Amino acid sequence: MPVHVLSDEDWGLIRKIVEKFRKETVIPSYGIWRVLDDDELWLTLVSKICSIGFPATIDKSRGKLSLHVLREVYSRGGIYALTTHIARVLRENNVKFYAKLSEYIAQNLLNRNIVYLDEERFVLLDRINIHLDRECLLCSQDFDSRFREVEARRFISLSRFGKIRGMGLVSASDFLISVGFVKTLVVLDYIHLGFLRILPSLRGVEMPARLSREEQYLSLEEIYRDSVDKAGIYPSELDRIIRQNIGEIMRIL
Repeated sequence: MPVHVLSDEDWGLIRKIVEKFRKETVIPSYGIWRVLDDDELWLTLVSKICSIGFPATIDKSRGKLSLHVLREVYSRGGIYALTTHIARVLRENNVKFYAKLSEYIAQNLLNRNIVYLDEERFVLLDRINIHLDRECLLCSQDFDSRFREVEARRFISLSRFGKIRGMGLVSASDFLISVGFVKTLVVLDYIHLGFLRILPSLRGVEMPARLSREEQYLSLEEIYRDSVDKAGIYPSELDRIIRQNIGEIMRIL
């Protein structure tokens, strides 16, 4: 899919949306992951896995999925007890596909690229930074922020890095934005694709219903490469504005 360049009319519309909705939108601060506790990071990851294909929330049972509780369950009954416990909690919260997702979450909990369960530590983001620093050394160059953020998403979503179970391009992007780890990624699910289709220069342009290939995803994401200059906002911040206000945006356009 060729990279599309947004028109001045598109950017004018985006600027109006930013001006109208920015103040009332919850936008994670860049770098906030450094001060969030291990449970908050872990539960954010779990919530993104639980939202695959369907909006979902685990807010009313967060304590039952804390690292401390899950470590205790695992120490008493092993992987079967752990998976059963997680499945029960997801079912209580009406999470779709709770049986399969409980297996994913249990496997992720025991993946030492994600969690040191014996220490109740969430280490995924530190592991990503170590990986990115290593890549810089191997290539003998510093990578710009866009390259590092795309590579961080690959660490989560591609199997060659020990892929996190239940995480693809969409959910990996959502997680990284939610913890303030990135500024240039966007969540290209049905909500955001629906928004793109109403931009003046994209009306009538054929776009896939969903993006399964990274090449397609990166091509559409590049649409926002000039967002700071054109609209005074980073792509990840614009993504939050679109996602949290899509109903009102659709009504006024």
